[in-house]
Amino acid sequence: MADIFSSHPYNSFKTIHPATHHCDVCDRTLAYKDRAAHERSKKHKAELDKLKAQEAAANGFSTTGGNENLDPNACHNCGQRQ
Repeated sequence: MADIFSSHPYNSFKTIHPATHHCDVCDRTLAYKDRAAHERSKKHKAELDKLKAQEAAANGFSTTGGNENLDPNACHNCGQRQ
């Protein structure tokens, strides 16, 4: 007798996810199913903003967005004096 499932055109492959997920930003380990909710949480976003500010400070960029050190006679695009 022929196998009725052998001619099925669609594969039944499932994506296998790990059981846990480690958030490097928050240094927390949580269930994989809770990963998306964790990434939308206020605490995760605050930690992400804090990490971005630290990286920007390490690279020499200001995170305040202020113009206090700019020369008023300089070009607003490139910063060179005219």
